Amino acid sequence: MTRKPLIRMAALLAIAAAVITPIIGTYGRSLAGPDDAADTQALVALGNDFTFQGKLADGGNPANGEYDFVFTLYDALGGGLQVGSAETKGNVPVAGGLFTVSLNYGDVFHGSKYFLEIQVRPGASGGAYTTLTPRQPIASVPSAQFASKSGSTTSLQGVAVSTDAPAAGNVLQFDGSEWVAAPPAGGGGFSLPFTASQSSLNPLFTITNAGTGANSSAIVAKSNSTAAGVEALVGHITSTSAGGFSAAVRGMNSGTGSAGIGVYGSQDGGGWGVYGTAPDGRGVYGTSTSGVGVQGSSSSSTGGLFSSGTGMALSISGPIHVQGSKPAAFVHTASAPSNHVTVIDHPSTNDNPNAIVMVTQRWEGVYNPNPVGVFYAGGRWRIFNENVLADMPVGAQFNIFVINR
Repeated sequence: MTRKPLIRMAALLAIAAAVITPIIGTYGRSLAGPDDAADTQALVALGNDFTFQGKLADGGNPANGEYDFVFTLYDALGGGLQVGSAETKGNVPVAGGLFTVSLNYGDVFHGSKYFLEIQVRPGASGGAYTTLTPRQPIASVPSAQFASKSGSTTSLQGVAVSTDAPAAGNVLQFDGSEWVAAPPAGGGGFSLPFTASQSSLNPLFTITNAGTGANSSAIVAKSNSTAAGVEALVGHITSTSAGGFSAAVRGMNSGTGSAGIGVYGSQDGGGWGVYGTAPDGRGVYGTSTSGVGVQGSSSSSTGGLFSSGTGMALSISGPIHVQGSKPAAFVHTASAPSNHVTVIDHPSTNDNPNAIVMVTQRWEGVYNPNPVGVFYAGGRWRIFNENVLADMPVGAQFNIFVINR
């Protein structure tokens, strides 16, 4: 007659997935003795296997003989979902209550908490299993099996890990096929190319350089492309109904000095430092409440250039002021006229035979009542009275306006 045992689990001695040396040393020797090397090595897990050791009592005494076990893994102490397939172990030898089995539930230990339900019956009895309660919690050691061998981890979250050794500063990254050790993507944590979209009422990206040196830029954008039309930095407002004074790129300088710059453009060759275009509006617009709205200068060529195909090349609202060493407009005084002629000696007109010279008489000072004309000879422009019999008055003044062709 088959005896149905009264069985209880007295204690779990150890649960080991990636068996580390201290675990082997402690529990291997408690089962096999300090000199039994073969039994100790049997505790080392390979792949997804891990070793379970327990102590079984039968009728209040340590069990001896062979027993059948069913080990089922769950994700909760009671109820819950089964994890993996149940492991049935038949005719397991038990001596002095101690037994050891190897279990394998697949690649499931990634930090989750699991519980082991154990059913047992005498070996070869063919009787019903007795379920031991409560379920036994899996200790933290089996959860390390996904990094089972120090220095030789083969997978993480089921994804292969490269066997290449990491270098100083490397981080673990997924390259699309495996985990690899590499420098931080983009030099600072970005994986390039980087694209993101987020709805926010505040700026999505703000960076501040707290340095005070001449090179303490907050952002530097560079491009090594040789293609036409390439941009190192692009600002783009994509809405076709953007509000007034919206700006794709804005430069702000909070400095109050006279030499500060809001937007600065430079070009090393014969191109443009700043270029603006608009099909119907203003290509470049400048405004100032008390200073200069737009200023152009050149040390050897043209300070400002305006052109138009069918419209106006230059539209001016308000008075014009000219200055500099070669101004477009100036006052000439007939200090030493020769009969009816006075010679204009000025950098804007000297040696400039193709200039367009316009002359009007000034009412201030000495007034010349005679109609006048201009002509060029000997590198100088001259003003003459059309009445050749009328001498040019000494001190007579004229407004001169010069256009260079």
